[in-house]
Amino acid sequence: MQPFLKEILDDQSMEIDPILRSSFIQDLLFALIQLQILGLCHGNLKSSNCLITSRWQLEVTRSELPIKSKKDYYTSKNEIIFNHCLR
Repeated sequence: MQPFLKEILDDQSMEIDPILRSSFIQDLLFALIQLQILGLCHGNLKSSNCLITSRWQLEVTRSELPIKSKKDYYTSKNEIIFNHCLR
């Protein structure tokens, strides 16, 4: 079973070196850029929605909320804040 980023960050016995940390950031940015290109928003991005693969790559997963197009974000407070950040 693949661990979530949250589990790795919460594990006090594991120290993440700067190179691995920057690799996670790069993987996250790549995923967000891909969603942006497709005109989609994740809507619930957090460390518990990011899987770490066996090759130590970060993968953004779908949350309990479906990934929607940007124009569909008007209902919840989090979605309104997310829309405001995109402007």
